[in-house]
Amino acid sequence: EEERLKKEREIEEKMEDFAQKEHEMNERLAAIDTASVARKKKERKLEAKVIVYARKEKEIKDRLAAIEADSVARRKKERAASLARRKKERAESLKQQNSIESK
Repeated sequence: EEERLKKEREIEEKMEDFAQKEHEMNERLAAIDTASVARKKKERKLEAKVIVYARKEKEIKDRLAAIEADSVARRKKERAASLARRKKERAESLKQQNSIESK
């Protein structure tokens, strides 16, 4: 009888130990799950930031390209206007010289 009670106590202790270990494992798994959820949330936030950054970068590049295109067009117009002015000045100068020479 005493032997049987001793074995029952040992079994109960082992079961309690097992239950304690199972509880600890469940707590660890819950902590891992919580950390995993938090990590995934951070990853999604980072992905969203990367997408926003990429959009802003594209907008900036597009604006810079438009500014550069405007600048090139403006320089072409200025060169054309300058060339036309010089031609006109040359033509007027030649007219004056011809007029002076013909007198």
